[in-house]
Amino acid sequence: MNKSISGWFKKNATHFLVWSVYMTYEIILVGLVVGKFGYPIAYITHYILIILFFYGFSNYFLPWALSKKQAAIWRVPLMLIVIISVYIFLNFELDRALLIFDVAPIKAVMKITWNYTNQIILRAVYILGFSTAYYFLYNYVKQRNLNENLEMQRLHLQIEEEKMKRALSKSQNDFLKAQINPHFLFNTLDYVYQNVHFDSPEAGEAIMALSAMMRYAVDANESDEYIRLGDEMEQVDKLIYLYQLRKNMELPIITDFSDEAMEIRFIPLVLMTLVENIFKHGNVADTETGIFISVRIEEENLVLETLNALNIQRNANSTHSGLKNIRQRLQFAYGKDIICQFSESAGKFQALITIPLSRIAHQVQRKQLVQPN
Repeated sequence: MNKSISGWFKKNATHFLVWSVYMTYEIILVGLVVGKFGYPIAYITHYILIILFFYGFSNYFLPWALSKKQAAIWRVPLMLIVIISVYIFLNFELDRALLIFDVAPIKAVMKITWNYTNQIILRAVYILGFSTAYYFLYNYVKQRNLNENLEMQRLHLQIEEEKMKRALSKSQNDFLKAQINPHFLFNTLDYVYQNVHFDSPEAGEAIMALSAMMRYAVDANESDEYIRLGDEMEQVDKLIYLYQLRKNMELPIITDFSDEAMEIRFIPLVLMTLVENIFKHGNVADTETGIFISVRIEEENLVLETLNALNIQRNANSTHSGLKNIRQRLQFAYGKDIICQFSESAGKFQALITIPLSRIAHQVQRKQLVQPN
Protein backbone atom coordinates (compact mmCIF):
# COMPACT_ATOMS: atom_id res chain seq x y z
CA MET A 1 0.00 0.00 0.00
CA ASN A 2 2.79 2.43 0.97
CA LYS A 3 4.69 1.58 -2.20
CA SER A 4 1.65 2.28 -4.38
CA ILE A 5 1.08 5.64 -2.66
CA SER A 6 4.73 6.66 -2.98
CA GLY A 7 4.68 5.50 -6.61
CA TRP A 8 1.63 7.66 -7.26
CA PHE A 9 3.35 10.71 -5.74
CA LYS A 10 6.48 10.10 -7.85
CA LYS A 11 4.40 9.69 -10.99
CA ASN A 12 2.59 12.99 -10.35
CA ALA A 13 5.53 14.94 -8.93
CA THR A 14 5.47 17.43 -11.81
CA HIS A 15 1.79 18.21 -11.17
CA PHE A 16 2.48 18.86 -7.47
CA LEU A 17 5.39 21.12 -8.33
CA VAL A 18 3.47 23.18 -10.91
CA TRP A 19 0.44 23.61 -8.63
CA SER A 20 2.68 24.60 -5.71
CA VAL A 21 4.45 27.26 -7.78
CA TYR A 22 1.15 28.53 -9.23
CA MET A 23 -0.62 28.81 -5.85
CA THR A 24 2.38 30.44 -4.14
CA TYR A 25 2.75 32.96 -6.96
CA GLU A 26 -0.97 33.82 -7.03
CA ILE A 27 -1.35 34.14 -3.25
CA ILE A 28 1.69 36.41 -2.94
CA LEU A 29 0.78 38.52 -5.99
CA VAL A 30 -2.88 39.03 -4.98
CA GLY A 31 -1.89 39.67 -1.36
CA LEU A 32 0.61 42.36 -2.37
CA VAL A 33 -1.81 44.02 -4.81
CA VAL A 34 -4.78 44.02 -2.40
CA GLY A 35 -2.62 44.79 0.62
CA LYS A 36 -3.76 41.88 2.79
CA PHE A 37 -3.79 38.07 2.78
CA GLY A 38 -6.78 35.81 3.30
CA TYR A 39 -7.47 32.99 5.69
CA PRO A 40 -5.42 29.75 5.16
CA ILE A 41 -8.55 27.57 5.27
CA ALA A 42 -10.12 29.75 2.57
CA TYR A 43 -7.08 29.34 0.34
CA ILE A 44 -7.02 25.56 0.85
CA THR A 45 -10.71 24.96 0.14
CA HIS A 46 -10.86 27.24 -2.92
CA TYR A 47 -7.73 25.73 -4.47
CA ILE A 48 -9.07 22.22 -3.89
CA LEU A 49 -12.19 23.27 -5.80
CA ILE A 50 -10.05 24.79 -8.59
CA ILE A 51 -7.94 21.64 -8.91
CA LEU A 52 -11.04 19.41 -9.07
CA PHE A 53 -12.55 21.78 -11.63
CA PHE A 54 -9.33 21.74 -13.70
CA TYR A 55 -8.87 17.93 -13.86
CA GLY A 56 -12.59 17.20 -14.10
CA PHE A 57 -12.80 19.38 -17.19
CA SER A 58 -9.61 18.09 -18.89
CA ASN A 59 -10.02 14.40 -18.02
CA TYR A 60 -13.79 13.88 -18.30
CA PHE A 61 -15.97 16.71 -19.59
CA LEU A 62 -13.85 17.93 -22.52
CA PRO A 63 -13.03 14.36 -23.78
CA TRP A 64 -16.77 13.58 -23.63
CA ALA A 65 -17.68 16.76 -25.56
CA LEU A 66 -15.07 16.04 -28.28
CA SER A 67 -15.61 12.28 -28.49
CA LYS A 68 -18.02 12.66 -31.44
CA LYS A 69 -17.12 15.28 -34.04
CA GLN A 70 -20.67 15.97 -35.20
CA ALA A 71 -22.11 16.17 -31.67
CA ALA A 72 -19.23 18.41 -30.51
CA ILE A 73 -20.99 21.42 -32.11
CA TRP A 74 -23.69 21.38 -29.43
CA ARG A 75 -21.90 19.40 -26.71
CA VAL A 76 -19.07 21.91 -26.16
CA PRO A 77 -21.25 25.03 -25.53
CA LEU A 78 -23.76 23.03 -23.47
CA MET A 79 -20.98 21.52 -21.39
CA LEU A 80 -19.37 24.97 -20.82
CA ILE A 81 -22.68 26.49 -19.67
CA VAL A 82 -23.37 23.64 -17.27
CA ILE A 83 -19.88 23.37 -15.81
CA ILE A 84 -19.47 27.14 -15.33
CA SER A 85 -22.89 27.32 -13.67
CA VAL A 86 -21.94 24.47 -11.34
CA TYR A 87 -18.62 26.18 -10.57
CA ILE A 88 -20.40 29.46 -9.69
CA PHE A 89 -22.84 27.61 -7.42
CA LEU A 90 -20.08 25.62 -5.65
CA ASN A 91 -18.00 28.74 -5.10
CA PHE A 92 -20.97 30.56 -3.64
CA GLU A 93 -21.86 27.69 -1.29
CA LEU A 94 -18.22 27.38 -0.24
CA ASP A 95 -18.00 31.12 0.58
CA ARG A 96 -21.25 30.90 2.57
CA ALA A 97 -19.95 27.92 4.54
CA LEU A 98 -16.68 29.70 5.31
CA LEU A 99 -18.62 32.76 6.54
CA ILE A 100 -20.96 30.65 8.67
CA PHE A 101 -18.02 28.92 10.35
CA ASP A 102 -16.26 32.30 10.80
CA VAL A 103 -13.20 31.39 8.71
CA ALA A 104 -13.74 34.01 5.99
CA PRO A 105 -13.70 37.81 5.84
CA ILE A 106 -16.88 39.62 6.93
CA LYS A 107 -17.39 40.93 3.38
CA ALA A 108 -17.97 37.38 2.03
CA VAL A 109 -21.16 37.28 -0.02
CA MET A 110 -24.42 35.84 1.28
CA LYS A 111 -26.20 36.05 -2.08
CA ILE A 112 -25.26 35.75 -5.74
CA THR A 113 -24.84 39.15 -7.41
CA TRP A 114 -23.82 40.17 -10.94
CA ASN A 115 -20.51 41.46 -9.71
CA TYR A 116 -19.80 38.22 -7.84
CA THR A 117 -20.95 36.11 -10.81
CA ASN A 118 -18.74 38.02 -13.28
CA GLN A 119 -15.67 37.52 -11.08
CA ILE A 120 -16.32 33.78 -10.82
CA ILE A 121 -16.98 33.49 -14.58
CA LEU A 122 -13.67 35.23 -15.36
CA ARG A 123 -11.96 32.89 -12.91
CA ALA A 124 -13.65 29.88 -14.51
CA VAL A 125 -12.68 30.91 -18.06
CA TYR A 126 -9.11 31.46 -16.86
CA ILE A 127 -8.97 27.95 -15.36
CA LEU A 128 -10.75 26.32 -18.30
CA GLY A 129 -8.25 27.88 -20.70
CA PHE A 130 -5.33 26.26 -18.88
CA SER A 131 -7.28 23.03 -18.53
CA THR A 132 -7.95 22.92 -22.28
CA ALA A 133 -4.27 23.59 -23.04
CA TYR A 134 -3.31 20.81 -20.63
CA TYR A 135 -5.77 18.42 -22.35
CA PHE A 136 -4.32 19.00 -25.82
CA LEU A 137 -0.73 18.98 -24.59
CA TYR A 138 -1.28 15.75 -22.66
CA ASN A 139 -2.87 14.04 -25.67
CA TYR A 140 -0.12 15.29 -27.97
CA VAL A 141 2.59 13.87 -25.71
CA LYS A 142 0.63 10.64 -25.24
CA GLN A 143 0.19 10.19 -29.00
CA ARG A 144 3.85 11.03 -29.64
CA ASN A 145 4.99 8.46 -27.07
CA LEU A 146 2.61 5.90 -28.58
CA ASN A 147 4.03 6.53 -32.05
CA GLU A 148 7.57 6.26 -30.71
CA ASN A 149 6.75 2.97 -28.98
CA LEU A 150 5.14 1.61 -32.14
CA GLU A 151 8.17 2.66 -34.14
CA MET A 152 10.48 1.00 -31.62
CA GLN A 153 8.40 -2.18 -31.76
CA ARG A 154 8.49 -2.09 -35.56
CA LEU A 155 12.27 -1.69 -35.56
CA HIS A 156 12.60 -4.45 -32.98
CA LEU A 157 10.49 -6.77 -35.13
CA GLN A 158 12.59 -5.91 -38.17
CA ILE A 159 15.78 -6.67 -36.24
CA GLU A 160 14.38 -9.98 -34.97
CA GLU A 161 13.20 -10.87 -38.47
CA GLU A 162 16.63 -10.07 -39.86
CA LYS A 163 18.29 -12.20 -37.19
CA MET A 164 15.97 -15.10 -37.96
CA LYS A 165 16.68 -14.77 -41.69
CA ARG A 166 20.42 -14.79 -41.05
CA ALA A 167 20.16 -17.76 -38.69
CA LEU A 168 18.04 -19.66 -41.22
CA SER A 169 20.44 -18.82 -44.04
CA LYS A 170 23.42 -19.96 -41.95
CA SER A 171 21.64 -23.19 -40.99
CA GLN A 172 20.81 -23.90 -44.61
CA ASN A 173 24.39 -23.21 -45.68
CA ASP A 174 25.79 -25.39 -42.91
CA PHE A 175 23.41 -28.18 -43.88
CA LEU A 176 24.36 -27.94 -47.56
CA LYS A 177 28.07 -28.01 -46.72
CA ALA A 178 27.68 -31.14 -44.59
CA GLN A 179 25.15 -32.91 -46.81
CA ILE A 180 26.02 -36.25 -48.42
CA ASN A 181 23.81 -37.98 -50.93
CA PRO A 182 21.60 -40.11 -48.61
CA HIS A 183 20.94 -42.86 -51.14
CA PHE A 184 24.64 -43.31 -51.82
CA LEU A 185 25.43 -43.39 -48.10
CA PHE A 186 22.71 -45.87 -47.18
CA ASN A 187 23.45 -48.14 -50.16
CA THR A 188 27.09 -48.18 -49.13
CA LEU A 189 26.22 -49.07 -45.56
CA ASP A 190 23.94 -51.87 -46.78
CA TYR A 191 26.78 -53.20 -48.94
CA VAL A 192 29.20 -53.13 -45.99
CA TYR A 193 26.62 -54.85 -43.79
CA GLN A 194 26.09 -57.66 -46.34
CA ASN A 195 29.83 -58.28 -46.40
CA VAL A 196 30.59 -58.23 -42.68
CA HIS A 197 27.59 -59.49 -40.75
CA PHE A 198 28.41 -63.18 -41.36
CA ASP A 199 32.00 -62.79 -40.14
CA SER A 200 31.21 -60.28 -37.41
CA PRO A 201 27.54 -60.13 -36.38
CA GLU A 202 28.33 -57.44 -33.81
CA ALA A 203 29.88 -55.17 -36.46
CA GLY A 204 26.91 -55.85 -38.73
CA GLU A 205 24.47 -54.80 -36.01
CA ALA A 206 26.49 -51.66 -35.44
CA ILE A 207 26.32 -50.79 -39.14
CA MET A 208 22.55 -51.31 -39.24
CA ALA A 209 22.08 -49.22 -36.09
CA LEU A 210 24.20 -46.44 -37.59
CA SER A 211 22.26 -46.63 -40.87
CA ALA A 212 18.90 -46.42 -39.07
CA MET A 213 20.07 -43.46 -36.99
CA MET A 214 21.38 -41.53 -39.99
CA ARG A 215 18.24 -42.26 -42.00
CA TYR A 216 16.13 -40.98 -39.09
CA ALA A 217 18.28 -37.84 -38.77
CA VAL A 218 18.07 -37.09 -42.49
CA ASP A 219 14.30 -37.65 -42.60
CA ALA A 220 13.75 -35.52 -39.50
CA ASN A 221 15.95 -32.72 -40.86
CA GLU A 222 14.07 -32.62 -44.16
CA SER A 223 10.65 -32.69 -42.49
CA ASP A 224 8.95 -29.81 -40.73
CA GLU A 225 6.46 -32.15 -39.07
CA TYR A 226 6.30 -33.33 -35.49
CA ILE A 227 7.60 -36.83 -34.82
CA ARG A 228 6.45 -39.58 -32.49
CA LEU A 229 8.66 -39.25 -29.42
CA GLY A 230 8.89 -43.03 -29.10
CA ASP A 231 10.64 -43.18 -32.50
CA GLU A 232 13.35 -40.85 -31.25
CA MET A 233 13.72 -42.91 -28.06
CA GLU A 234 14.44 -45.94 -30.27
CA GLN A 235 17.16 -44.01 -32.08
CA VAL A 236 18.64 -42.97 -28.74
CA ASP A 237 18.79 -46.64 -27.75
CA LYS A 238 20.71 -47.34 -30.98
CA LEU A 239 23.08 -44.46 -30.27
CA ILE A 240 23.73 -45.79 -26.75
CA TYR A 241 24.28 -49.26 -28.20
CA LEU A 242 26.97 -47.97 -30.58
CA TYR A 243 28.83 -46.20 -27.77
CA GLN A 244 28.51 -49.27 -25.54
CA LEU A 245 30.13 -51.36 -28.29
CA ARG A 246 33.11 -49.03 -28.34
CA LYS A 247 33.46 -49.30 -24.54
CA ASN A 248 32.84 -53.07 -24.27
CA MET A 249 29.34 -52.48 -22.88
CA GLU A 250 30.80 -51.01 -19.66
CA LEU A 251 29.27 -47.51 -19.68
CA PRO A 252 27.09 -46.82 -16.59
CA ILE A 253 23.98 -45.64 -18.44
CA ILE A 254 20.47 -45.57 -16.98
CA THR A 255 17.52 -44.73 -19.22
CA ASP A 256 14.04 -43.93 -17.95
CA PHE A 257 11.72 -43.76 -20.94
CA SER A 258 8.07 -43.52 -19.92
CA ASP A 259 5.54 -45.45 -22.00
CA GLU A 260 3.13 -42.51 -21.59
CA ALA A 261 5.52 -40.20 -23.41
CA MET A 262 6.09 -42.45 -26.43
CA GLU A 263 2.98 -41.37 -28.36
CA ILE A 264 3.53 -37.63 -27.86
CA ARG A 265 4.05 -35.69 -31.10
CA PHE A 266 7.14 -33.55 -30.59
CA ILE A 267 9.68 -31.57 -32.61
CA PRO A 268 12.49 -33.89 -33.78
CA LEU A 269 16.15 -34.27 -32.77
CA VAL A 270 15.86 -32.68 -29.31
CA LEU A 271 16.45 -35.86 -27.29
CA MET A 272 19.07 -37.07 -29.80
CA THR A 273 21.02 -33.83 -29.48
CA LEU A 274 20.94 -33.98 -25.67
CA VAL A 275 22.32 -37.54 -25.69
CA GLU A 276 24.95 -36.73 -28.32
CA ASN A 277 26.05 -33.83 -26.12
CA ILE A 278 26.68 -36.28 -23.27
CA PHE A 279 29.03 -38.45 -25.34
CA LYS A 280 30.69 -35.48 -26.99
CA HIS A 281 31.39 -33.32 -23.95
CA GLY A 282 30.76 -35.50 -20.88
CA ASN A 283 32.96 -37.85 -18.89
CA VAL A 284 31.17 -41.08 -19.82
CA ALA A 285 33.63 -43.23 -17.88
CA ASP A 286 32.72 -41.70 -14.51
CA THR A 287 31.07 -44.64 -12.75
CA GLU A 288 30.18 -42.63 -9.65
CA THR A 289 27.94 -40.16 -11.48
CA GLY A 290 27.07 -42.36 -14.41
CA ILE A 291 24.76 -41.26 -17.19
CA PHE A 292 21.06 -40.68 -16.62
CA ILE A 293 18.61 -40.08 -19.49
CA SER A 294 14.92 -39.61 -18.73
CA VAL A 295 11.76 -38.87 -20.73
CA ARG A 296 8.72 -38.85 -18.47
CA ILE A 297 5.38 -37.25 -17.64
CA GLU A 298 5.17 -35.21 -14.41
CA GLU A 299 2.14 -33.18 -13.32
CA GLU A 300 0.78 -32.78 -16.86
CA ASN A 301 4.23 -31.79 -18.15
CA LEU A 302 6.63 -33.52 -20.52
CA VAL A 303 10.04 -33.68 -18.84
CA LEU A 304 13.31 -34.42 -20.67
CA GLU A 305 16.31 -34.73 -18.37
CA THR A 306 19.92 -35.81 -18.70
CA LEU A 307 22.64 -35.95 -16.05
CA ASN A 308 26.31 -36.79 -16.52
CA ALA A 309 29.78 -36.02 -15.20
CA LEU A 310 31.67 -33.14 -16.79
CA ASN A 311 34.76 -33.83 -18.85
CA ILE A 312 37.71 -32.16 -17.12
CA GLN A 313 39.54 -31.80 -20.42
CA ARG A 314 36.69 -30.06 -22.22
CA ASN A 315 37.17 -28.37 -25.56
CA ALA A 316 37.73 -24.69 -24.77
CA ASN A 317 36.58 -23.73 -28.27
CA SER A 318 33.16 -25.34 -27.83
CA THR A 319 30.32 -22.88 -28.39
CA HIS A 320 27.54 -25.23 -27.18
CA SER A 321 25.73 -24.40 -30.42
CA GLY A 322 23.74 -27.64 -30.18
CA LEU A 323 22.23 -26.69 -26.83
CA LYS A 324 21.57 -23.12 -27.98
CA ASN A 325 19.82 -24.51 -31.03
CA ILE A 326 17.66 -26.74 -28.83
CA ARG A 327 16.58 -23.78 -26.67
CA GLN A 328 15.77 -21.62 -29.71
CA ARG A 329 13.77 -24.38 -31.40
CA LEU A 330 11.81 -25.20 -28.25
CA GLN A 331 11.04 -21.56 -27.49
CA PHE A 332 9.98 -20.96 -31.08
CA ALA A 333 7.69 -24.02 -31.03
CA TYR A 334 6.26 -23.82 -27.48
CA GLY A 335 6.90 -20.29 -26.19
CA LYS A 336 9.71 -18.47 -24.41
CA ASP A 337 8.32 -19.17 -20.92
CA ILE A 338 8.99 -22.93 -21.02
CA ILE A 339 11.68 -24.40 -18.75
CA CYS A 340 14.87 -25.13 -20.70
CA GLN A 341 17.83 -25.22 -18.31
CA PHE A 342 21.42 -26.33 -18.85
CA SER A 343 23.44 -26.17 -15.64
CA GLU A 344 26.85 -27.21 -14.30
CA SER A 345 27.40 -27.94 -10.62
CA ALA A 346 29.86 -30.02 -8.57
CA GLY A 347 31.43 -31.51 -11.67
CA LYS A 348 28.08 -32.55 -13.14
CA PHE A 349 26.07 -31.33 -16.10
CA GLN A 350 22.28 -31.38 -16.08
CA ALA A 351 19.84 -30.64 -18.90
CA LEU A 352 16.23 -30.13 -17.83
CA ILE A 353 13.37 -29.37 -20.22
CA THR A 354 9.78 -29.06 -18.98
CA ILE A 355 6.87 -28.30 -21.32
CA PRO A 356 3.13 -28.43 -20.50
CA LEU A 357 1.36 -31.24 -22.36
CA SER A 358 -1.51 -28.87 -23.17
CA ARG A 359 0.85 -26.58 -25.06
CA ILE A 360 2.39 -29.49 -26.99
CA ALA A 361 -1.07 -30.72 -28.00
CA HIS A 362 -2.16 -27.20 -28.95
CA GLN A 363 0.84 -26.73 -31.25
CA VAL A 364 0.22 -30.06 -32.98
CA GLN A 365 -3.46 -29.19 -33.51
CA ARG A 366 -2.53 -25.75 -34.79
CA LYS A 367 -0.09 -27.30 -37.25
CA GLN A 368 -2.79 -29.64 -38.54
CA LEU A 369 -5.26 -26.79 -38.99
CA VAL A 370 -2.92 -24.60 -41.04
CA GLN A 371 -1.84 -27.45 -43.32
CA PRO A 372 -3.47 -27.38 -46.76
CA ASN A 373 -5.92 -30.20 -47.48
